Amino acid sequence: MSWWSLVLNVRGIRRGLLGGSQFSFCVCLSENFERSEHILRKCVYCFGSSCMNKHLVVAVGFQAYLALPPCKPFVDGHCCIIPRDHVSSCVQMDEDVLEEMNIPRGFSYFAVHFGCRGGFAHVIENENLISPWFGQEVLGGMLDVDYSVWRNPLHEKFQVQLSRTKQFKSQWAPYDWTEKTKSRPSNLLT
Repeated sequence: MSWWSLVLNVRGIRRGLLGGSQFSFCVCLSENFERSEHILRKCVYCFGSSCMNKHLVVAVGFQAYLALPPCKPFVDGHCCIIPRDHVSSCVQMDEDVLEEMNIPRGFSYFAVHFGCRGGFAHVIENENLISPWFGQEVLGGMLDVDYSVWRNPLHEKFQVQLSRTKQFKSQWAPYDWTEKTKSRPSNLLT
């Protein structure tokens, strides 16, 4: 429990403002807040997290950023478009984030795109029946890569990651959508 919620709760009890159930409700809210803060601090994709691999970021938009995976990639060019704010599911994202990431709102699905040639999409009717590795299984099967490549990816050394990011940035430069948005103010990586 954080010190401020403890102080508020103790003051409320002293003044007789909080009954037993209200006090436990405040404690529960405080514990949920602390749990959320812990998750955000440890998230490797959140900008505010000390755990984020900022050296893997290729481009930063207003609502999303492009980064390389911290492990050995499936194939050359393997990258991730990630929302800047923490969300547990794309279904929970705001309209402007979905628009920048080009994701339809309102239903769960898995999609694989092949550049400008289109791709495949699969609507997920019951999220509880889909394995957490469904996307990796699909990509691994399509690319005919060994199970160990996507299930237990090899971690690369920092210098290898830096050189891979530098090479990708130079190849990506002609397609960088964030260059068009540089005129608008943005709080980049801090």
